[in-house]
Amino acid sequence: MFKLEPGEKIVFKVRRHKLGLVFQSMFLALFIILPPLLFWISERTVIIKGNDFALFTGVYSLVLLIAWMMFFVIWTSYYLDVLIITDKRVVDIDQKGFFSRILRQLLAVF
Repeated sequence: MFKLEPGEKIVFKVRRHKLGLVFQSMFLALFIILPPLLFWISERTVIIKGNDFALFTGVYSLVLLIAWMMFFVIWTSYYLDVLIITDKRVVDIDQKGFFSRILRQLLAVF
C-alpha cells in the first residue's frame, strides 16, 4: 500500500462505478446459463440415451468453478483499484493480477 506523509490527510477515495463491475461480469451469466440450455436441447433431440446427466453434472460443476474464479478475478481488480485524493497529492493504485500493483502519484504544488 502507500503511506501518508506526516500531516497529510485523505480528502476523497474514489473507486470505479459498480455498473462497471456488472458489465464486466455480464458474460459470466451467459457462461453459466448456456450449458443447461444446451443440455436441455440435446435431451430433446438426441436419440442415444445413457448416463449423460452424470456427465453433464460433472462438466457443469467444472464450468461453475471456472465462472466463480473468473468473477473473483474481476471483483478483486474492481475492489483494489482506487484513486485516493489527499491534501498534498493524488494517488492512483492499479491492481495488476493478484500479486502486483502499480502505484502512481501526482504531487500537488501550491
